[in-house]
Amino acid sequence: MKRLRIYLDTSIINFLYADDAPEKRDITLDFFETRLQTYDVSISDVVLFEIGNTKTPEKRKLLTDAMHVAISTVFEFDILLSWNFEHLANINKQIQVNALNEKRGYLKRLNLLTPLGVMSNEDKGE
Repeated sequence: MKRLRIYLDTSIINFLYADDAPEKRDITLDFFETRLQTYDVSISDVVLFEIGNTKTPEKRKLLTDAMHVAISTVFEFDILLSWNFEHLANINKQIQVNALNEKRGYLKRLNLLTPLGVMSNEDKGE
């Protein structure tokens, strides 16, 4: 069976250290410790850029969410993993992204999920 390819956005890395959100931190840590090795996981220079510039407000305003989607689409990842519910990890954005991708000739479906979403699907055998 083919291993799913997962792209991690910056929020996933950030929640490894999120003491102010212990539930999401613990889910993310569990995902890294028990599930990460079962996937083909990648990040990009965009993630490294965001991590290096998170303390600079004007650099946080860049459209990096769109870059995460573009990278995930062009390199045909199965899943874009994010804790960013507002801009990425929600069904409405997933529908919009896949519709736009299809119009542009990118036919592979991209799933926008949280670590909990991935782990829940595993538990169901999907």
